[in-house]
Amino acid sequence: MNKILLVCFIMICAISALAQDSPNPVDERKAYDALQNCSKEVDLNKKLAMAKEAIAAYPNSQYLPYFKQQILAARGGLFQQAMQQNKPEEAFAIGSEVIAEDPENLNFLLTLADYGARLAKAKNYNFAGKSTEYARKSVELINNGKIPTGINEEQWAKSKNNVLATLHQSLGLYAMNANKEDEAVASFNEALKHNCSDPYTYIQLSKIYNNRYQAAAEAYQKMSDEEKTSDAGKEALEKINSAADQLIETYAKVIAFSEGNKSYDSARNQIMPVLEGLYKFRHDGKTDGLREYIESMKATCQQK
Repeated sequence: MNKILLVCFIMICAISALAQDSPNPVDERKAYDALQNCSKEVDLNKKLAMAKEAIAAYPNSQYLPYFKQQILAARGGLFQQAMQQNKPEEAFAIGSEVIAEDPENLNFLLTLADYGARLAKAKNYNFAGKSTEYARKSVELINNGKIPTGINEEQWAKSKNNVLATLHQSLGLYAMNANKEDEAVASFNEALKHNCSDPYTYIQLSKIYNNRYQAAAEAYQKMSDEEKTSDAGKEALEKINSAADQLIETYAKVIAFSEGNKSYDSARNQIMPVLEGLYKFRHDGKTDGLREYIESMKATCQQK
């Protein structure tokens, strides 16, 4: 008898809960009207406010998903406006709201990461912290098999490597700006795994390798003549040669992979004389074979 009473009690509770969760027909009509008005609203800030108010007023409505779509559309539009008007503070504030509610929204994460990278390339690192977070999360989701909404698998297969290369490149920029050279090198090399012919990545690497070359040369120059002939001196000289070779290779790749790209003409004009000087330093004052060496760099990248 007690079991029967318990079952009845459970059924009554379940029916009561369903009744409470079921939307009121009057409220549903109000929610529908609110959705129509929200959909027609052209002021994005008003649209956003209307959708939020409707969700709060009709939390059990069948139209809830549509109100959420209105919120996403409004935020997307406001985000685009902020970028077009060069208002990164507003753009990242909107982006933070979206990601707080949907942490795995890959489309928005990629958009934010890309915007942060463009700001960094323009020497604006004010949003490097958030941009780093978004780029890392994007890489994590992509490596776990997530595909951006609105793109099929065939299209994604063609663009995935470039997307990952750009993300790792941006992480390298943030690390380099924070004077984390080893971390930056790791990120740039990871970028090259996905796009080994991007001159921009090699240019950034060359800056770090040049720092290392200059540091090695300075350390050697500070040595006395006696120290230079010692084992420590020989080791220091080897560091210079090794750093020079690394820099030569990187500069050569910049020249090789930027060939025909006018946007890199200025960089090529700056790098080529330096490359020639370093090559002479490592080849008895001669540049014989340099052109062939530069051309051979193209064979180091076989990505399709």
